[in-house]
Amino acid sequence: MLFFLGWVLLNWPMLSLAEGIILLGMPAILIYISAVWMILILLMYLFDRGNSS
Repeated sequence: MLFFLGWVLLNWPMLSLAEGIILLGMPAILIYISAVWMILILLMYLFDRGNSS
């Protein structure tokens, strides 16, 4: 599931949507990639924490 989510959110068409947009003085592509990585890492942490004994 996480692989599919990462594949969908980090593929080229999704990344090209943020091309040329500036948010808070930074390119939107950097903000988008950072947010996706943080979400994926958080989901992996919560999944691992829920399965540990």
